[in-house]
Amino acid sequence: MRTTRFFILALCVTIGIVVVYCLRERTEADSHPSTDALIDVFNRNRADFQSLYEMIHADAELRRVDGTSTSPEDVRTIGISEERVQEYRTIMSKVNISYGFIALRDPECFSFPVSAAGLGVSGSAKGIAYVEEEPALVVERLDDYWPVEEQSFTAYQHIDDNWYVFFDYEW
Repeated sequence: MRTTRFFILALCVTIGIVVVYCLRERTEADSHPSTDALIDVFNRNRADFQSLYEMIHADAELRRVDGTSTSPEDVRTIGISEERVQEYRTIMSKVNISYGFIALRDPECFSFPVSAAGLGVSGSAKGIAYVEEEPALVVERLDDYWPVEEQSFTAYQHIDDNWYVFFDYEW
């Protein structure tokens, strides 16, 4: 009798963990703006996104600018003025880019996270990206995508030219 109770209790705990785990996946993905909303933001502000692209492309050694920091920390070491950093921040604020930009080079991939959830080592982010080469994982409907196996991924939905909406999930 004790073994049966223990088995039932263990089974209930396991089922509870699985349910919470499954809800966590969708809840985290659902905590971000819809892909359609981000595409609308991009379309209404395409000129500003193009300006940001051109600025980042020209400032080849600049890796990041957000509301409070830059990479490198002292942008003067790469010939960028504080006025230029403020210009980035003004445009990003205008188009509601909450988390600045991240610039990867060779090939160019400039991402503009609009929302983020969780921690840096396990969490998710969603936003708009300029990607020089077509990404490995492009899906038809980003809001409907979730991999079969639990794993980290970055998925993209094409907007136009080299512009995409991205969803990055770190397990």
